Amino acid sequence: GDERPEQQRTALELLTHVRARGAAPALLAYAGGDAPQELRERAVIAAGAARDERSLPKLEVLLFGEERGGGAAPGRVNVDPVAIAAAWAIARLEGRRADAARARLMATNVPELRTLGVIGAVHGARAGTSPKQGLVNELRRIAGSAEAGPWPRAAAAYGLGLLDRPSAPSSTAPSTTERSGARGLMGLLDHPDPLVRAHALGALAALRDPGIEPFLAEALTSSDSTLRAAALRAAAVYATPATNRTNAAPLDDLPEGPIDVRVLLESLLPPEP
Repeated sequence: GDERPEQQRTALELLTHVRARGAAPALLAYAGGDAPQELRERAVIAAGAARDERSLPKLEVLLFGEERGGGAAPGRVNVDPVAIAAAWAIARLEGRRADAARARLMATNVPELRTLGVIGAVHGARAGTSPKQGLVNELRRIAGSAEAGPWPRAAAAYGLGLLDRPSAPSSTAPSTTERSGARGLMGLLDHPDPLVRAHALGALAALRDPGIEPFLAEALTSSDSTLRAAALRAAAVYATPATNRTNAAPLDDLPEGPIDVRVLLESLLPPEP
């Protein structure tokens, strides 16, 4: 049999873990070719592992197609594992050009792409490399929008738990339930997807507002085992410093296989106490 695909797969896995910036252009050219989809996806992951901002134009072409004369096309979006890997790679980048690409991802109606755009934008803002307030407003909108879909709403709740906080505690600061983003978070506590409810509980707990206490008590006695586990984690977050609430850098973890957005969202939940 032909051993080349297996050899190429091994080479791509090695390049992923080496995080070789110099290899990114060749990897993305390969990803845009006619190799098997699994190998093209792996090539994008290997290129994304290097976190090279110079890769952004080619990643955008993989996502949005190419217009005549070069560059990403303005009015379309690709939806396949290669495009999802490109979105993951963009989520890992830093800088204003990457912010613009993530904003474009957040504006799509593709749940995987939108979720990766949200997670990338949140971590850019948290690292201080991206503007914060405009993003917080967009996260509030997504969390409160039923049309956004469960994964983007879970990611938005996660981001609000990290970013939507007063700069300092104050007895006169508005409570969680009084802030404009909190209504959307509270509305997620009865969402049918347990992952969404778990992120809403975690976010509200991270905001350390007493208004969450009745919801925690109710969730801790729920017949839903997933919700009980999420409530236990949220209760630990509520009682401990916010710095201990979550995976500090989930986008640093390199996937062993295809990008699984739900698994990534699960990795963002507070650790078990």
